[in-house]
Amino acid sequence: MISSDSNDILASEDTDIYSVSEINEALKQNLESEFPSVRIIGEIANFKAHSSGHFYLTLRDESSLIRLVIFKRNVDRLSFFPENGTQVIASGRISHYGGTGQTQLVADGLVEAGRGAAELEFRRRLQRFIDEGATDPEKKRPIPGYPEKIAVITSLTGAVIRDISETLARRWPLAEILHVPADVQGVKASESIVKAFEITDNTDGLDCVILARGGGSIEDLWAFNLEKTARAVSESRYPVITGIGHEIDTTICDYVSDLRAPTPTAAAELSAPDRILVSGEISAVIENLSRLAGRDSLRRYNMLNLMITSSVFPAIRHKLEYGMLQVDEKSIRLKQSWTGYNLELTQTAGALRSRLDAVVKTGIFEARGRLSLWSERISAADPKKKMSTSLEILKRLKGSIDGKVRNRLEILEERVSLRAKMLEGLHPLSILKRGYSYCTSEDGVRVIAKTADISKDDSIVVNFHDGSAVCSVKDKRKGRRWQ
Repeated sequence: MISSDSNDILASEDTDIYSVSEINEALKQNLESEFPSVRIIGEIANFKAHSSGHFYLTLRDESSLIRLVIFKRNVDRLSFFPENGTQVIASGRISHYGGTGQTQLVADGLVEAGRGAAELEFRRRLQRFIDEGATDPEKKRPIPGYPEKIAVITSLTGAVIRDISETLARRWPLAEILHVPADVQGVKASESIVKAFEITDNTDGLDCVILARGGGSIEDLWAFNLEKTARAVSESRYPVITGIGHEIDTTICDYVSDLRAPTPTAAAELSAPDRILVSGEISAVIENLSRLAGRDSLRRYNMLNLMITSSVFPAIRHKLEYGMLQVDEKSIRLKQSWTGYNLELTQTAGALRSRLDAVVKTGIFEARGRLSLWSERISAADPKKKMSTSLEILKRLKGSIDGKVRNRLEILEERVSLRAKMLEGLHPLSILKRGYSYCTSEDGVRVIAKTADISKDDSIVVNFHDGSAVCSVKDKRKGRRWQ
């Protein structure tokens, strides 16, 4: 049963009546024409990756939400995988689907909030260096432990060069600082830094290079994200330490450098050791060597003393005493038994005693010779002399290796120069400069290699090393008419 109110509505001539489909179609046309391209910021919720390859999710803020779909053809272009709770900026068009009466954003792009075109370009550049292996930890060069000369690339004046100089003067005053001024902010910064690295690459005797700049915004540090700057760092002749911005700032130069420091002062600390710690280590080594040398000398002294006090030397003394007793006994017995024996017998006894004395003296002399030999051997085994000899040998070996490396480099340079000259001689322009030329069709697409490729009255182009000439074929001749 239809109420009277309903009849009144149906009977009204001032109100149009639409079907559901008509209303949905009107909404679709109006929304899509009004919002053909929009960007919406919001938080991801209800994310779902469909088996078809499409992404479905909801963008929401404090009080509202809108549904969003990313079709498969645009999914592969995303730079990250969406996750619930991530703040993003979606770009696309507003659409109204009549089947369910649902209004949604058909997105063709999605980036994390705050990461616009600059951030995407940063990611693309960094990925190129990652693919090339420039960020591989295994390819990072070690920083010399005891540097003698350090180059610092930073602004001409300011706190950075002062802090680095003071830090190195305090930690390792033995190192010489080569300041290579460069612009580290602005449109000319990248070019200035590249030129600074050209200077350090052409400077001999450097141990490492510090690239430093104080803190700043992402715009201030953007020169360190440019490809030319990063190439100069990764291809540097010497190991590079970067100290750019604050600890939270990380640039592409930091990724491709050999060592990244959170600040310029930290870069100076990482480039050189602390002289106090090194001095302590040296003192400990010297003390250890002295202790070992003293222990070895004491051992050798005890060995010598044991030899001297052993049974070898008392045996000689006993022999002497025993011989003297025998002489005395025989003398007494001879005096008792042969009283008045002739002078010849007495002389014979004296001769025997002299020979015995000579034997004893010879034994003592030989013992002293052996003692002197042992003393010389102990002196020759002194660790200080061995260390001095070893250092001299190492210096000679270093000189020999340096000479061989220089000779090898000179040979390789000559080979490269010779091959460059050969390639220059084979270049097509070099052949044309000797008087040769080649012909092409008038549009330059087809190369004319023989007379059969042309006809009378054809227009052809004759190419020389410095230009070309458009010619018309008057006649064709067979055979070779030139020498």
